[in-house]
Amino acid sequence: ELQSIAASFASMVAQFSRNVGFEDLASLVQSLTGRIANGARSDILPLCEIPFVQVKRAREMFRSGLRTVEDVASAKPHELVRMLGNLLGPTGVAMAKKIIQGAQMLHRRRLVELAQGIEISIEEEDIEMLS
Repeated sequence: ELQSIAASFASMVAQFSRNVGFEDLASLVQSLTGRIANGARSDILPLCEIPFVQVKRAREMFRSGLRTVEDVASAKPHELVRMLGNLLGPTGVAMAKKIIQGAQMLHRRRLVELAQGIEISIEEEDIEMLS
């Protein structure tokens, strides 16, 4: 509960800082909000974005060599079971499959967002070149 309240407060401070023109402070506080919400170091935060992955699972995946969402998306269920063992709970392989599918979904979403950003940039450059 306290952790959630602290993360909400940090988010509000970031928004307030942005509203009054303190962009540097807003960026700094916003970067800490995810760490506060998850209670984790910044190196495992991307893994915590994967559905069904909390801090303990993220730490163990990172320690075992799965350091990015893409790494998890390309993993095999038996690899996750070997790495995470009891952290997957009684459903083991089924939970590993859910985690991998979540990572694949997150990875695809990021690729689509990146592609859309590239399309927008190209269109703007084309317009500038024509004028």
